[in-house]
Amino acid sequence: MTFFEEKMDIPILPIPNVVFFPNTTLPIVVAEPTYIRMVKECVHNNSMLGISMAEPTQEFEHHTKYSPHKIGSIGKVIILEEYEDGSLKVLVRGKSRVRLNHIIQNIPYLVYNVTLLPDINNGTSVELGENKLSKLKGILDDWIDAAIPDSLERETFQNSLLGTAHIIDYLSTFLVDDRRVRQILLENTSLPERVQILSSILNEKGEEPENPFMVNAIKDFNLLDHKFKMVH
Repeated sequence: MTFFEEKMDIPILPIPNVVFFPNTTLPIVVAEPTYIRMVKECVHNNSMLGISMAEPTQEFEHHTKYSPHKIGSIGKVIILEEYEDGSLKVLVRGKSRVRLNHIIQNIPYLVYNVTLLPDINNGTSVELGENKLSKLKGILDDWIDAAIPDSLERETFQNSLLGTAHIIDYLSTFLVDDRRVRQILLENTSLPERVQILSSILNEKGEEPENPFMVNAIKDFNLLDHKFKMVH
């Protein structure tokens, strides 16, 4: 069977050690003038922004050159706050995994031609393993209960989890410490395989520390949701 590959040109923001999953939200503070311009133009043009883990490719005396990993994710950009120094507090709401094909533009910022990489097979609950899914959902619920003391914030976030892919992507973000493993999970387009990988990883681990970075993502998501409700 032949599948139509959807391609588009997307600005790409490489960030060291950050693996952005398509069914999650990512909070970032943008301070570099070039990237501030990138974000503002994405918002103005109502276009997507790509986030890819930056890999070191060359060491210099005073700095390291980074290049974006070939698999990343794209998302919708929302500016939450603009600070006095011009830097931006931004939330990116993931939409799709992508493969970076080739560079379209280098200056003033990177633009790549990308191919959307949807999950090949979402699977049924039987195919995914009901018992595994139940355990993974329980692990996520326990983490949310421990990390988010505010009951309204917990409820808002939990209501945003619309399916298995959301649960799996947030577990990959919250509870997988090794960035290389997170990248492997991102690159895997089979949801059943990701369920199996996470089940193996998380069943071997004990109590997890709070991830303050992602707790802030949840709070920013809830703030955004509240603002939308007030507007509409």
